[in-house]
Amino acid sequence: MSTQHPDWRTLIIDCFSSAQYMALATNGPKGLWNNPVYFAWDDKFGLYFISQLDCNHVENLLANPDVACTIYDSNQNTLGDVIGAYITGHVYEVTNPTEKSMAEDIYYGRIHPADEQAQDINGYRNDASWHMFKIDLTGLWYFDTRYFGEHRTPVPEIYWK
Repeated sequence: MSTQHPDWRTLIIDCFSSAQYMALATNGPKGLWNNPVYFAWDDKFGLYFISQLDCNHVENLLANPDVACTIYDSNQNTLGDVIGAYITGHVYEVTNPTEKSMAEDIYYGRIHPADEQAQDINGYRNDASWHMFKIDLTGLWYFDTRYFGEHRTPVPEIYWK
């Protein structure tokens, strides 16, 4: 186990880039619930996802905005190095038009890169049943067997606040 590692931003971006989905855990009137969602992130690692309002995780988060998430490459070789991120945060629906436009550009830019059909992007963007949500981080831990062994290591707040 090495104590030297690349800068935190590089580690987090590499981890986030390795996965299409994050596991989103909520707790509310529907009880505990864990749901995979496509995700994207901004430069401070605020996380974005879309969902419809009539599902367990959204009903939970509208009543209790505290969530926990994990991001990891599920194709990792269990005999090799393993990376992952563990996150706590508060969720809110993005409704401000300026913020929503920026969030959509970030989200759809990752989920549907520019070289794909514009209709794929606009199918969700133009469907009013899909809502944009943002997770503001309250905690971020990083797991990387190359540098930290089997320990989840807190990421200094300066990198995500």
